[in-house]
Amino acid sequence: FQMDSKEKEQNVVDIVDSNPEAVEEFVFYLYKGSLRRTSKPVELMFGLLNLANKYQMNLLIDECMDVFMDMLDVDNVLKIFAVVRKIDHLLCNVSDLIID
Repeated sequence: FQMDSKEKEQNVVDIVDSNPEAVEEFVFYLYKGSLRRTSKPVELMFGLLNLANKYQMNLLIDECMDVFMDMLDVDNVLKIFAVVRKIDHLLCNVSDLIID
């Protein structure tokens, strides 16, 4: 850490607003620069998208959106739309997915 902060002093970052599985995928992405090649439950992807948005990782946001496009079906389209629309700059992408 470059700024004076509790995280720099303790060398620990507490992520309290996510689940352990999403944090594990997030850390994997930080180290490897890509997502694991396994299929992921939609809820895990929601957690990963929220972390990517929180930490302003646009490349990871794009990868999450690609995964959502691949998993999109009539059973989960509204659920995905409801989560992704909370991220303002992604709303147009989700609308495009639904229209296509």
